Amino acid sequence: LLGGLLPRVPAAKAFWGLTTPAFAVSVPVVFQMVDPGTLTRAFGGVDPYLALGVLGTVTAVLIFAAGRGRFADDSLETAHPRSFRATLRHSAHEASFITVWVAVAYVGWQVFTTTTGFDGSQLALTGLLGVLVGAGIGLIPGCAVQIVFTGLYVSGGLPLPTLVANALSQDGDALIPLAALRRHSALLATVITTIPAAAVGAALLVLL
Repeated sequence: LLGGLLPRVPAAKAFWGLTTPAFAVSVPVVFQMVDPGTLTRAFGGVDPYLALGVLGTVTAVLIFAAGRGRFADDSLETAHPRSFRATLRHSAHEASFITVWVAVAYVGWQVFTTTTGFDGSQLALTGLLGVLVGAGIGLIPGCAVQIVFTGLYVSGGLPLPTLVANALSQDGDALIPLAALRRHSALLATVITTIPAAAVGAALLVLL
């Protein structure tokens, strides 16, 4: 695997070999069909999320490093796989690229919030100013801040117009690899979503 570290295990097989059981474990929990604690006890006290998450992240980092930090479709030749095996290998490289950048963003946000104590709840989040703040916070790539805003809304600390403005402005995790490869395109995509987000949030202030 990747540069002779595990030469008998191809990168795509290692990646999908971890992704498949991770999917099987996570979906029942997401739909509240299984208690996470039950799974941990079933595996003898081992948290399957932690184990699969660590192994999957390490594999993604190795694939990312082997690809020298580039997307799998940086060239016309790799952009169109000609076999099922090539498709799996291609998608493993792309998914690993996104996984690594998302992990970097999450770790960076966690370090920032831990060291500064700032998590977004300290901002003015009501009225027109709140809408503008929500749309502005949406400029931050990744969905970590969106999760925080949704939690504030559920707890009653955030009005709907601010939440909607933030949700429309948020470009999600896909903006992270795009910013790494095409900064101008990432900036343009951000502007395209932020301006309508502020307009819709302001309209909701008037209607609600």
